[in-house]
Amino acid sequence: RTSHLSQARVTMARLSTAFAAIVAVVALTTCADAAFCHGKPSPNAVENNFPIISPTMRLERTAANGKAYLTGTGSYEFWIIHVYGTPYEMGYAHGSMMKAEAQAMVNQTMQYMYGQVEQALSGLPTWLRDWVAEVGLDVALDWTANVTAPYTGEYFYEEMHGLADGAGVDYQDVLRIHMIGELTQGDCSMYGAWGAATASTGHTMQLRALDWDVSGPFRDYPAVVVYH
Repeated sequence: RTSHLSQARVTMARLSTAFAAIVAVVALTTCADAAFCHGKPSPNAVENNFPIISPTMRLERTAANGKAYLTGTGSYEFWIIHVYGTPYEMGYAHGSMMKAEAQAMVNQTMQYMYGQVEQALSGLPTWLRDWVAEVGLDVALDWTANVTAPYTGEYFYEEMHGLADGAGVDYQDVLRIHMIGELTQGDCSMYGAWGAATASTGHTMQLRALDWDVSGPFRDYPAVVVYH
């Protein structure tokens, strides 16, 4: 009888966790829609005529396998980070050079995502919102990581481990943040160029932007990472 009762409790705990995860996914997907992560460009959008600038780069930080330059002007400054070596070494160099920024971004991003879920569930009691946000979101992101693992190169995880070790942040949080786009299935902006469009280099160029609400912390840590 005790064994059956324990099994029933375990089953109920798993069902509760699964319920929290499902609710968190629905809430976060709603946030993604509100953050303009879905849809298509407007045919009436204003053309971007901002000039292309070529500011100087200032070497600010170095590591055994990396160099970090600051470039841009005024409020448009951003980092250009060059990393070398194995995936772990590149991640470690990135994390160690940008330690303060990485710690701040990881912490702020996780708190922001919890807050997004809670906001989407504003009609629920506070204790239930907190539980779904903190338990359900982590479970949903971990599930996404497990489901996509068979299709993800080992180098991806090695680099994240290096970044976490170099910056002194929790690896699991780094992994979860990388799963946000996959979990929400956001249709963010993409760009590709090849052939005649890149004749000067002969290389294919690809870019994917995170079209998230600018109220989040993502905009505060702009960087371009160059892998060697």
